[in-house]
Amino acid sequence: MPVATYYPTALFSLMLLVLCSSGCGENQQVDRAATDETIQASADQSPPNTLYKVLSADAWQQAELDGMFRGVGIDLEDGFIHLSARDQVKEMVAKYFANQDDLVLVSLDEDRLGDSLRWEASPNGVLFPHVHGDIQLQAVESVDPLPIGEDQVHQFPF
Repeated sequence: MPVATYYPTALFSLMLLVLCSSGCGENQQVDRAATDETIQASADQSPPNTLYKVLSADAWQQAELDGMFRGVGIDLEDGFIHLSARDQVKEMVAKYFANQDDLVLVSLDEDRLGDSLRWEASPNGVLFPHVHGDIQLQAVESVDPLPIGEDQVHQFPF
């Protein structure tokens, strides 16, 4: 989880604590609308927290039937589920999935992965997100096809 990620309820509680420490009494009230605007501004400035898993449409369909994703291939061999950040996923697909059709891009909410998510170094020292355990379907933001374009490169939705 990024350090800069704020949870709206935690941010509100922190703001309330700061306001109350400066003399919050029975007659002093927090302007909830102004606080909500501050929370929204903080959320808009937070870094994206979407991670990605690329796999075959058939493997994803099985995950939906199972009610969770347990991993495939290299995930099962390594004992954790390999994910990618947005700035990693296109290069990873070009390297490991070139010319493979029938792929899907599963977008996952990093916050919903919980404590099973760990950022670990690859052999070349680059940090990649790994899930040590199953991925619950509640963590899924979207599932998009990854078709191969005329240039023989997978076409991403972003």
